[in-house]
Amino acid sequence: VVCMSAACRDYICVPAERRDARPPTRTDRSYSFTMACLEWSYEGFIVRRIEVTMRNQKIKLLFHISPVVYCLRRHFHVFIMSKPKIGINGFGRIGRLVLRAAVEKDTVEVVAVNDPFINIDYMVYMFKYDSTHGRFKGHVSAEGGKLIVTNGKTTHQIAVHNSKDPAEIPWGVEGAEYVVESTGVFTTTEKASAHLKGGAKKVIISAPSADAPMFVMGVNNNTYDKANNHIISNASCTTNCLAPLAKK
Repeated sequence: VVCMSAACRDYICVPAERRDARPPTRTDRSYSFTMACLEWSYEGFIVRRIEVTMRNQKIKLLFHISPVVYCLRRHFHVFIMSKPKIGINGFGRIGRLVLRAAVEKDTVEVVAVNDPFINIDYMVYMFKYDSTHGRFKGHVSAEGGKLIVTNGKTTHQIAVHNSKDPAEIPWGVEGAEYVVESTGVFTTTEKASAHLKGGAKKVIISAPSADAPMFVMGVNNNTYDKANNHIISNASCTTNCLAPLAKK
């Protein structure tokens, strides 16, 4: 929880599990920096980082019900962004796993799904009953042309499209900034770039690509260039399994 009012802008609440943490001291700069850079989600927002102007100032520890409240003597700046909005092209094995992971982790929001060969009723059935990963524990239904997925207290309303041409999918209208290309068909930069015509800003190909830069988390993701890499590949399943081992 981050208090943003003028009267409370010098306060930051951290998760309850940190209530036993000792307060940073004047000389303990590294610990102070760690506490100031915590990241967590709250009501659909993600606090990405916190910059404290004077980290070496003495910080007092105050107890406030269950969370710990650290009172900072200097102003800090909080950068808050909404959940990244995702579109999925291709509701096969990979597309369904992307949606399941998004719903269960609740750190991104899937706003649209496109598949020209699967109608919405069959999407409900395939997502609910997975012979490999088990039955989805939440509720799945189709209402008003949308895929309704409820997991716990969170309900996702996902627009469904059936376009064969990626350029015709209205990603921009649906609010999808990032598109997961999981059809296995549009795997080159030229073909995947059609999603940009529909309003997407970035495209992640869920398969090896002949010309798009490939990234594997924990291996070379630090070389990703946000300004220039608009279409990227997440490489193959095998590469994602072996690359981390090969790096070590």
